[in-house]
Amino acid sequence: MGLLVGFCLNRINIIVKSGWRGRIEQNKERLKDEVRFVLRPCEPPFGELQAKDLPMQAARVLLLTEGPYHRAFIDGTTGEMNFVYSALDFEFRWISLSFLMQNGTFIFNLMYLAFSLQGLFQSPIFYSFHLLDMINRFPQLQNVIKSVTKNGFQLCMTAMLGSIFIYIYSTIGFIFLYDTFYNDDIHAGLLNAKGDSICMSMMHCFLSELNYGLRGGGGIGDFLPTQTAVPENR
Repeated sequence: MGLLVGFCLNRINIIVKSGWRGRIEQNKERLKDEVRFVLRPCEPPFGELQAKDLPMQAARVLLLTEGPYHRAFIDGTTGEMNFVYSALDFEFRWISLSFLMQNGTFIFNLMYLAFSLQGLFQSPIFYSFHLLDMINRFPQLQNVIKSVTKNGFQLCMTAMLGSIFIYIYSTIGFIFLYDTFYNDDIHAGLLNAKGDSICMSMMHCFLSELNYGLRGGGGIGDFLPTQTAVPENR
């Protein structure tokens, strides 16, 4: 708990300000028309722009394109933020919260707290997950995680390509080699004959390929026995 509270007290402002800087850069390009046709006509010819003098739609465009730290949202008397409209204040807090929830260190500390509570109230086995803190302490381990997360899409595409090849082989096996898809362990120990087919349908063949083929060191070939599922071929 103390770790999470300390992180929030020390880093939350940095995370929120950094998130708003990135969001502002994106919104300036995305909301160019809104700035031109909604915000610009509301700007006073003289003096500074103030949020209290703007309609809600124009104030929202100002918030999204200039950020909450623009002087228009700073109360001249108290020096605190004043968004005038409650909906605008809610949007600011919601977006700021999203920056915090997307921060990897915050998520890690939140999981750390969750495992601590589960270990305290449910089972001590959850304390073992605290060893994952080593990832947070060594940059080399962080690079190992990044090698997977940064290339997640490419890894998913590779898995999809592998599934396509497995499906193609499953199709060939279902049409021409279905009687060789045989598992001796099915019905083992029962009164009827042990062993049964693991390729009774196209989907059955495909799932069997995934189940037994990926687990086997040499693929599905290492798993298939010499005996077949068709009695006359045995």
